[in-house]
Amino acid sequence: MKFIQFTSDCTLCLSGREKFHVCSQHTGNKKLVKSDWPAGWIYMVSYRPLGCEIIFQAMLRRSIRRFALSISLLTNRSRVHRNMSRNAQLRMKKDSRENLEGFAIDRNQGFQKVLHMPASSQNYFIAPNRIFHLDLKGAAPKMDYLLKLVPFIKQIGATGIMIEYEDMFPFTGKLSGVRASNAYTLDELRRFLHAVQTHNLDIIPLVQTVGHLEYILKYPNFTKYREEERYPQHFSGISVICLTDEGAVDLVQEAVRQILNLHRDFALKYFHIGADEIGRCEKDRNYMVSNNVDTEFLLLKHIARIAKFVKAQIPKKKVNVLIWHDMLVNSQAQNVLKHGLSKLVEPVVWNYMENLDDQLLPDFWQRLSSMFSYAWGASAYKVEFSQVQSADGPDQYASNVQHYLNNHISWLKQMNEHHSKFKQFRGIIVTGWQRFDHFAIICEVIPVGLLSAAVNMAVLKSGQYGSEVMQSVSEVLKCSSVLYFDKNSSPFIPQCTFPGTDFFRFFKGIHVFHAVQTLHSTINSVEEQVFNDYQVRGWIARFNEKHLYTQAWYLDQVLYKVKSFLREMEICEQNIKLIIQWDLLERVDGKLFFRTEMQTVFYNDTVAEFVYVYVKPTLKRLEELSHRIDKLSELRVFPRRPFAVQEF
Repeated sequence: MKFIQFTSDCTLCLSGREKFHVCSQHTGNKKLVKSDWPAGWIYMVSYRPLGCEIIFQAMLRRSIRRFALSISLLTNRSRVHRNMSRNAQLRMKKDSRENLEGFAIDRNQGFQKVLHMPASSQNYFIAPNRIFHLDLKGAAPKMDYLLKLVPFIKQIGATGIMIEYEDMFPFTGKLSGVRASNAYTLDELRRFLHAVQTHNLDIIPLVQTVGHLEYILKYPNFTKYREEERYPQHFSGISVICLTDEGAVDLVQEAVRQILNLHRDFALKYFHIGADEIGRCEKDRNYMVSNNVDTEFLLLKHIARIAKFVKAQIPKKKVNVLIWHDMLVNSQAQNVLKHGLSKLVEPVVWNYMENLDDQLLPDFWQRLSSMFSYAWGASAYKVEFSQVQSADGPDQYASNVQHYLNNHISWLKQMNEHHSKFKQFRGIIVTGWQRFDHFAIICEVIPVGLLSAAVNMAVLKSGQYGSEVMQSVSEVLKCSSVLYFDKNSSPFIPQCTFPGTDFFRFFKGIHVFHAVQTLHSTINSVEEQVFNDYQVRGWIARFNEKHLYTQAWYLDQVLYKVKSFLREMEICEQNIKLIIQWDLLERVDGKLFFRTEMQTVFYNDTVAEFVYVYVKPTLKRLEELSHRIDKLSELRVFPRRPFAVQEF
């Protein structure tokens, strides 16, 4: 038998190639704990020899390195003294290579650290600008919450905030009808911008100037500026405004002008004009025919015009204009240079996939650097848009931290390999959208994504992902224990404290993040244990209810689960919909999920939408199933077959 000894009283026993055992030494009154569970698994059993506390857990054999990390952290990172067979060491090394291809392994204090592999093992690229994207589209937080968020954003390692106001900006004049009924006031926004500047964070406004203007074009007085009358927004390479329509361009410039006016009194180095859709309206087609030009010419001309407009509004500030890279991908280098874009704008390359090597090829970076001296990257800490990646979608409301961590680890590799092609690779914008677009349902709200933002900002700031990074993030978030994520296992997320995590007296630790994660887990359990239960699918279906025909003894087995989950979902809804007073907290069975906590962050319309979209459907299905069971439970005799089946 071989051993890996963590401390003098905390030993993992390793027996053979496939079976692992957990034990503690016979010391004093400590009892030997030894188990022989199925091959290929590690089992940790809770015991406390001299402060070494191990929580029950099960892992695959190849996860022994993660086990070592957990023990190391729980025992104050005491050094691991290995006494393993040569074969066992080789297997660990092989597993590490399989799991972490493209990353270096740094064995330190008994664990393996995922380290981004730089060109030089000592000098890897650190993004100088790490920008937190604050999307206010359709689920804007209350201003008091935003003011609390600013120091947090600074603390997690961001150097700036990119603000996408959309209809939460208090537009005036011809755009006064565009502002949301709960839009911020100018005084509120000045307070916010002052707080951002006080914390030495750069401010980058984002104003869409080609596509994604549906928050304006949805109104009747602006339909004439749509590219197609039916669509305030249209994809498939089609813009929402005509680039040659002076009225449409003036509308865009007016939005830019008003937002720039607010920012005049604050430091402003960058301004993002979006520009990720192309236009092909009738006016544009006529212009192209008359002037013998193509859509590329129109787009580049429009971008140049808007960029010059931005710079002219505040000439003393020397604002650098950013654009999404989409529309430059297929542009000819000579055309980009002809319109002077290489000196007017800086492209922001956005990609939210987990493996960017398949997306951003070396030729792409080489071509981009031939046109621009400066470039940016854009990752995501929540709500990515790819239809190929199945990890997230327009109705993803719970956080998938591992997916975004993989995206950022991949971005480390891209930046390290290609930053030297540019005069300066400015940095990376960490995006976090509230909705897929203006018309989509609400998805991950800001507090839900903050854990992901903190983890990934730390990764970008250090240029690596490893134990030291997770230790620092855990301290910033005031977590009860160290966060741990791995590419091949479920993450360990303890109780943490960040904006949106005010603690209740009775049920400690329930807040927006954990509340949403708990709801997500509950709904998944309902799907698995109730709606996908073979008894429900086979004997309690709509057909059974229609023809009053079932195996009655199955009903009692299912009814308890249905009633239990129904009660749990009802409590979720109740605590969102009702304004719970502090003196009533202890009367709610310790299940305090949403309403009180979300109301400290969001307006009532956001809370109501969340309930309607993510709580009501499951609750309604449970209620219908409960009613069906009650109805079938009354049966004592059953009809003769065949049934008179009709479509219903």
